[in-house]
Amino acid sequence: MAQGGSLSRDNFGYSMPIDAPLFPRPPIYYRNVETIRVAFLTDEEAVAAMIPADLTVASPAVATASVITYHFSTLGTYNEFMIILGVQRDGQDAYYIPHIMVDNDQALAAGREIWGYPKKLAHITLERQGQAMIGTVERPVGNRLCTVTVQPETPVEQPPPAAPGLSLRVIPGLGENGAPELAQLIETRTISQVHGAWSGPAGLSFGVVSTIDPLSRLPIRQIIGGTYVLSDMILPLGRVVKQY
Repeated sequence: MAQGGSLSRDNFGYSMPIDAPLFPRPPIYYRNVETIRVAFLTDEEAVAAMIPADLTVASPAVATASVITYHFSTLGTYNEFMIILGVQRDGQDAYYIPHIMVDNDQALAAGREIWGYPKKLAHITLERQGQAMIGTVERPVGNRLCTVTVQPETPVEQPPPAAPGLSLRVIPGLGENGAPELAQLIETRTISQVHGAWSGPAGLSFGVVSTIDPLSRLPIRQIIGGTYVLSDMILPLGRVVKQY
């Protein structure tokens, strides 16, 4: 008699491959996180083009470019770049993430599959040069998409608590019409323990104009400020707040 398979939902691993999961079940733990952020004023129309229809653009329209080094995490050591947009949902402040780039396959797969973070692989650096912290993003190598610079000078005693983050998880469908199998708005509230934060002069530039990675669609009207933050972090499971 032929031997049947022994894998079932009861003994599936958390992620694929189901007999050797690529990433663990959240929460994901981070230690010794270095982050530089540059907030800038941009155009409402540009933000509106990047967010789902049931969100509204915060006024004024503010975006933030961040480069992050995770010196330790339960997804491994990696670098990350993200754009976040100030939005409102049901009258409450939040932020929406239209673009993230990482240099680690576990972080890429977990971010896309669990939270719907729109991650791509890229070459990312964060280093100190003189007084400044400089982050760069290239995709592919040599094709500079963004440069973020912060010169930490003034201690920030108590950074404000982060608003909830929103992301759009889309699973492609197999139908000929191309409709997604799943489309959900996910809310995630990251838990952070800040060990130190400093503000200071900042610089930000988007490099090549690209339809592949269209960061430059957000015009930089005015730089609001830059921060450098040292922290630990916990990324929990999110929750579905909208099913499309």
